[in-house]
Parts: sequence; C-alpha cells; structure tokens
Amino acid sequence: MRLKSYTSSSILILTLFLFPSTLSQASPIREVTPNSSKLIPIHTSLGYSTILEFQEKPVSSILGDQDAFKLEYVGNSITLKPLFHSAKSNLFIYTGFDRFNFAITTTPPPNTDYVVRIIKSKDEKPSNSSAPEITQSPYTVIPFNLKSSRSGFTLKVQELDLARDIKNPRSASLIKFDLASNGEDHQFVPASFGLKQEGKFLDVEGIYLEKMTTSKKQSPTTGVIAVLNQQWKRSTPLTLVFAFEREIKNKRQSSHIQVTFNTNQKTVKKEKLNGKTGLFQVPHS
Repeated sequence: MRLKSYTSSSILILTLFLFPSTLSQASPIREVTPNSSKLIPIHTSLGYSTILEFQEKPVSSILGDQDAFKLEYVGNSITLKPLFHSAKSNLFIYTGFDRFNFAITTTPPPNTDYVVRIIKSKDEKPSNSSAPEITQSPYTVIPFNLKSSRSGFTLKVQELDLARDIKNPRSASLIKFDLASNGEDHQFVPASFGLKQEGKFLDVEGIYLEKMTTSKKQSPTTGVIAVLNQQWKRSTPLTLVFAFEREIKNKRQSSHIQVTFNTNQKTVKKEKLNGKTGLFQVPHS
C-alpha cells in the first residue's frame, strides 16, 4: 500500500539547537502570499527540514520527483527534506478549497527556508474553482458514526466527505475517523491504517493523525484519510482497517479491526478476525 507522508519531524528543532550561527544568516520564518499563476520558490538544504505552514490542513499533494524529497504531513503543515545535494522538484499542495504551487530547490544552508508561512490574500479566489466564487462546499458530508471494537480498541468512522468534483482527477474525498483504547498506552504509525474496497487495499493520497498514541487516559485519536476519486468506486462499500499488535502471554500477536461503510446506506460489518490474516505488517517500535 502506497503512502506519501505522514509522521511528525523534530529535525528542525535539532537544527535550531545545533546550528545557531548558521541560522543568524537567514530569517527563520518567511511569510509569503501565494499567486495562483506563479510558483512559490522554496529553498531547502541537505540535512535540514523545511516547514510549509498553511492556514488550513493540507489534504493531498503532488510531488514531481518523489525520490528527491521526503514529504510529511504535520497538522496544518508539511515538512520537506531533500535526499541529495542537487534535489529539485515542483510541488502542488491541496487544501479543501485551494491549490498551492511551489518550486523546490536545494541550496547551501545560509539560504535555507526553515519555516515558510503561507498567508492567503483576502481578495484572492480559490485557485481550483472553475466558478468565479465558491457558493457551496466542495464536499457532500455523509455522517456515519459506525464503530467496531476488538482487544480494547474501538475504531469509529465519523463521516465521509464526498468530493463533488468527480471530473477532476486530483479531486479527493475524505474519511474522518476516531481511534480509542481502554487499555494502556499504545503507539501506532500511519501504516497501521488502511482503506480497502472489494478485498484490496487502495492507494491513498494522504493520512493525517492528530497523534500517534492512544490509551484510556486520553481522548480518542482523530484522523483523516484522503483518497482520490479515481481510486475507488462510489457504488461499492469501503472498509477502514486498523492493524495492531498486542502482547499475550509474552508473545506479540497481530490482529486488526475494521468498519465497512458506503455512500448509500449506513452499515457496519464486523468480520471474523484473527492474527494470521496477513493484511499488512505494523513495524515494531
């Protein structure tokens, strides 16, 4: 299953601590107002992380050269890290109403962008709208509140935000969910979650997680999965899957829970599950 991004990064904090003299040569935060007809230049450096900070949560991205940069989602931000000295690429970031266009290059550290804050002009119209103005939400919200529980975990599908623009190949629908636990602290990774249809896992465009731990002492972890409309059939149910490992009698055992839903009726399907299904592996921490 292909995932594009998704865990938070502490590299920038480490960079600020270890290299204060280098930072003094550049402003740590740069604010830009995007222009839909131009690319925003972003300057990265090898060994450093650059944060792109948005006013809304990014839901999907298109990176021209996926072998040149590591891209991660962190709340309302995206982090970029070049993988070699001459890395360069274009990048498109989509939020619920906008598309932002970037040209990324790799430069020496004195020219590095550490934090780039994207501030939209109040007069600028959304760049991915075909109409002069947005008169309605780009999504049809279908509430579900369907849940399934197993081994102390409860997975709940809150709603499906169905993208209205079905003709746009980059249009993505959003599945919003909660994960709760009545046990001790449990850590997981974005790859712990998957989306299935007709028995096969789909390629998802992005996964956002509020946090990557859950326990009975915490409120449920919320998450969003973005999937391009061209990747799935609207007439066929979708299944959200959470895979996990538990230690039972000093042995690590794999299992999972899942919730099945569709756009026509509110149904939940609990299947017989065991630790040998082999859907996908969750890395050991």
